[in-house]
Parts: sequence; structure tokens; C-alpha cells
Amino acid sequence: MGGMFVSDDMQKWAPVDEELPGRGDCPCYFTWNGHHYLLQGFRGHEFLRHSKTGKPGSWEDWGKQIPGLYAGLIVPMVVEIPGNRRLLLGWRSATSELWGGVMEIREVIQGADGSLRSELLDIRPNEDCGRAEGGQDPEPSAEEKDEL
Repeated sequence: MGGMFVSDDMQKWAPVDEELPGRGDCPCYFTWNGHHYLLQGFRGHEFLRHSKTGKPGSWEDWGKQIPGLYAGLIVPMVVEIPGNRRLLLGWRSATSELWGGVMEIREVIQGADGSLRSELLDIRPNEDCGRAEGGQDPEPSAEEKDEL
């Protein structure tokens, strides 16, 4: 069964687009700068749909045009963060099993045409985080040492 459905009460569902193919588990729908996206699938089976309007019949299959967005993650989900940025979170399997593993956070980069790619999130301490240069914790003061 395919399609996109919405519900106000999680009991009664109404179709939004019955033509949209349904693939895989854990769909993730999001909008960004006037583009509508639907991620579906799981490791090894990536499905990405794109629409400029989000209206029925307007969805295009971008899975082949934009390979590797999932980067091998399991159950990837996209979240919005400040600064008009998006993060892709998913499980990196530590075993041959399909589920579980280590949570990986990647940043989603949007091209001018709406295309997407992901890369590892660059997390660096800033001057406000209390770390000394080189990422080392500062030496505790004499008072802090006494408390230890």
C-alpha cells in the first residue's frame, strides 16, 4: 500500500496523495526552502522523493539522482536546527544485524536546485565552552583541586 496520509487524532486518517509509492519503513517527511522531501527505506534501499509543491502527483523519484544521502544509516530521520540547517540522524550498525548500533549525526546540505547530500557533522568546541586550546580541559584551580 502506498500513499501519504494525515491524521489529527491518530485514529482517523485521510489520504493526501494516494499515488505516492510507499517503500520501506520509518518514512521521514520534511520541507526545506520551498522543497518537500520524503525519505523512506532502510540500509541498502534508499528512497527519496522530492516535490516543489507537495501536491498529489507532483512527487519525483530522486533516489537515483542523489545516491548516498543515507550513508548506510538505519532508520534515518531529518530534524531542523537553528540557522535553517538540517541534521540526519540514524543508527550505524555495529553488527550484521539490521537494527541497533551507534547513533550517527550527519549534516544535510541542500543544493540550489534542492538536491541533498549529507556529511559528518563538524562539531568543534568554541571559546564559550570552557576548553583550553587543543580541546583539552583547563587545569582545575587550587580551590577546585581542594574540592576533589
